[in-house]
Amino acid sequence: VVINGGTFKNDNSNSLVYNVSNNSVIEVNGGYFENKGACFENYNLFNDGIGKLVINEKQGNTTKIVSNGSYAIFNSVYTASNRSIKTEINGGEIKSINSSTIQNNYYNGELKITGGKIISESTNSEKYSAIRTFSDNINIKITGGHILSTGTTLNIVDNTSSTKQGKLEITGGTLKSSNSTALNITGSNMESIVIGKDDEIVDSNYPKIEGAICAISSPMVGIDMYDGQFIGTQTNVIKGKIGQISEGLELNSEILDNNLEKITLGEPTENVAKIGDQEFKTLQSALESCSTENEEQATEIIILKDFYMPRQAEIKNGQNVVINLNGK
Repeated sequence: VVINGGTFKNDNSNSLVYNVSNNSVIEVNGGYFENKGACFENYNLFNDGIGKLVINEKQGNTTKIVSNGSYAIFNSVYTASNRSIKTEINGGEIKSINSSTIQNNYYNGELKITGGKIISESTNSEKYSAIRTFSDNINIKITGGHILSTGTTLNIVDNTSSTKQGKLEITGGTLKSSNSTALNITGSNMESIVIGKDDEIVDSNYPKIEGAICAISSPMVGIDMYDGQFIGTQTNVIKGKIGQISEGLELNSEILDNNLEKITLGEPTENVAKIGDQEFKTLQSALESCSTENEEQATEIIILKDFYMPRQAEIKNGQNVVINLNGK
């Protein structure tokens, strides 16, 4: 099915486009879709089969999908663990009011975002997200676009599966929450979370992940970070575990207005610890300068400022060290 334009409106409890076919492709290249029905199950695009949904905005056409009180896009193969839905968003504007915008209820599938705007506006910022998806074997790739929400921007939640099969890769675009956390991963079912590209070039601008509380919250799954800027409340920008970052790079902090803080990756720029009069840019470099000869007198390392630790600090056998947090 190819939709190149037109206007689609609905004021009752039915979905505008309802797909139950197997291996079908719905391609939207333009058009205006608006669903005003009060029933929560009146979705704009309801994909309940096995296939692919593609949203474009081709030259000369405008694509706008607006839903009030329900999902703009609902992908549901909820009970079939061997079935797959692919959703690809390359352009257009997709918006829900008082609801999550894209809801994925499937065990297998792929969500790819290269462009466009995905917006969720709600008076209940704790309940709704721009994108809400289960973690079970979901493959999410974001290379561009703007994903904006008054609540959580991208919310990945565990379902019933105990296997770590979900994958998230963000190499571009903007994720922003005006009242909550931008990227929220609950539970432990994600196999990998990668932000940026593991190459020799560090992009300090994109992806841009900004939250009014945290930029990222992932308490149980480590995040591999290679590019980007991350903005949240001071000392709370990244909440959870850091997986891998490129060798020699650290998480550098910049204090912004309104109690916000920005984190970028790069070579360390400020000294964070000292031993006597000698200062060090990383805690690990301070530890490496300490003796391993089982000295009777402990070496005191004084912390100079708050900082994020992207990797574990190693204290070697034979080192006698005291770390003075200095009120930090």
